[in-house]
Amino acid sequence: NFGTPDMSNYTIQSDVRAGLKEMGGQRHIPDPGVINQRYMMMLYGNHQRLQIHTWSGALATEQSGAGGLQRTIPFKWEPDKWYTMKLRVEQADGKAVARGKVWPQGEKEPDAWTIELEDAMPNRSGNPGLFGHSLVTPYKSEIHYDNVLVTSN
Repeated sequence: NFGTPDMSNYTIQSDVRAGLKEMGGQRHIPDPGVINQRYMMMLYGNHQRLQIHTWSGALATEQSGAGGLQRTIPFKWEPDKWYTMKLRVEQADGKAVARGKVWPQGEKEPDAWTIELEDAMPNRSGNPGLFGHSLVTPYKSEIHYDNVLVTSN
């Protein structure tokens, strides 16, 4: 993480590339992600999904249940290829709205958001950050980040 924990109403953007390991006839692709105000947007490699979820350290609530608040969609992406991830969190009307998009690096940014999560019990602030789960030894693979931008909404 970087920045300060009192930051709010900003957008984080980063280019990411996840590697690939093949062992025992199986492909293992790690999970890169970005963090904004205690919301995380993750690309799940092995499962080919995109997810926004609340900070995993947050206590479970009646709204979020034991698993926390999350939105997951199928999202096909390739290892060893650069993608741009963008996550914006806006505070409004007693809630937070986290919107994310992912597209191949160097291509035109899509107009529409790819995924959205509305939180009626919002995280009001939190510093930006990068996250990566490179799986476990001996399947560890690399995740690269580049061109990290944090901008005010």
